[in-house]
Parts: sequence; structure tokens; C-alpha cells
Amino acid sequence: MSTEQLSVPTHTGPHGRPALYLDLACQGSVTVILVGGELDMGTVHLFDDLVGHVVQAGPARVVLDLSKVRFFCADGLNALLHAHHTVAAAGDQLVLRAPSAVVQRVLAITRTENLFHIDTDPGGTPGADFPCDPTDAAQQLAAARSGPGTPAHGPLVG
Repeated sequence: MSTEQLSVPTHTGPHGRPALYLDLACQGSVTVILVGGELDMGTVHLFDDLVGHVVQAGPARVVLDLSKVRFFCADGLNALLHAHHTVAAAGDQLVLRAPSAVVQRVLAITRTENLFHIDTDPGGTPGADFPCDPTDAAQQLAAARSGPGTPAHGPLVG
């Protein structure tokens, strides 16, 4: 069983680290997207594109691991609501795994936490729990990165 993880570093923040990074891992009918960094006006289009490509692949469950999100605002919330709608429209289930404190706070303040299925147990690293077929995952990540209006920043790392 492979434990390869594919990662897309996107925009670079002021300290030289990616403002947003996305990891994709899958097994059978479950796909996990690890979201890290900042989910804001400048990065949500990358998240939206990846969710759209993942849903097109037809998993029964999409898990968004939000444990590494360090900045989350109204744009991030709108992106989660859009992901919820996109996944539900496809007849699939969306799960928020281990939302960070900042995500939990925004969900609580806006009283939207009840709209989502939230799994507070991080359950290990997505790459170890849900190994991907590297070809399929790489294609989904590359397609999301090359979508309309999506700049290509940094290499696709395998």
C-alpha cells in the first residue's frame, strides 16, 4: 500500500512559506483534501477548483482536513458552503475533519457549524490513511491548478 502524498504549494506568503497548500489523498470511495495555511479571498479559487475536480471523480465521501488552516475568514466560509453544495448536489457526503481553532471560531460565530458533518478526531495523516493512485491524484491537482484564472505557482510535488 502506497503512502505517497501529492501537494500543491500555491501563493507564497510574506515569510516565504506557502499561503495555502493542498494535499490530496484517496482510497476507494473516500477522498481527503488537506487544507493548510490561509483560506481567504486570494486562495479560495484554488480550493474551489480542486473540490470541483474531486467531485467529478465521483467519491462517495469528501473529507476536508482543516487542521492546518491558520487563517479563515468569510471567503473561506463561503468556500466551505460552496463545497458543501457541490458535494451534496453530486449525491456525496462532505466531512470536515479536525477544523483548526480559527475555523471552529468562524463556524461558531456564524452559527454554521450545524450545516456540516464535523469529525473532531484528526485520525492520522491523510497520506497514511488514504493512499492515492499517484497518477489520478496528480491529474486532479494539475487540473485544479490549471483551471481558469489559476496561476501556476511552484512545482507539483510527489
